[in-house]
Amino acid sequence: MICLNDLLRIEQDDFDSVKVRFVISHDEIDILKEYLKDSDYVNNKYFMWRNENTNFKIGQIIVCILRIEKDIWLLTSVRKITKDLNTINDIGYESEEVEEYKKFFGRVIIKYHNTSQNMIRKYENIHNELEVNQILKNIFSNNDFLSIRE
Repeated sequence: MICLNDLLRIEQDDFDSVKVRFVISHDEIDILKEYLKDSDYVNNKYFMWRNENTNFKIGQIIVCILRIEKDIWLLTSVRKITKDLNTINDIGYESEEVEEYKKFFGRVIIKYHNTSQNMIRKYENIHNELEVNQILKNIFSNNDFLSIRE
């Protein structure tokens, strides 16, 4: 099995400063459609959204993964928190993409069964479960979605 960290190569000593944020569709929002329309909007709004239970710290690395379908996820970004906006139920953080991982954004399909209701997980606890299912030649598109579902 090839794990996501085989690609990202995050040092074990740094695991405690890395979190994985999973985003799924909800209510009337189809997160995959939103991502296909405007990936920057999704990466800056949905992954940086803050509610009472979201607590990132300046300097933390956030691995941003959105659900394509059950147990199949797409790596959309890896971001470093640069500012806490001190808001609740709104975009709560400013962040910047970690350049060294940019080549993987929108191209790495991950297989992972989230056994927790928590959509923010410590990387150190799940890094061995984030299986690379596929690396796309190009950035994810509607055609890829159709082929994955078949």
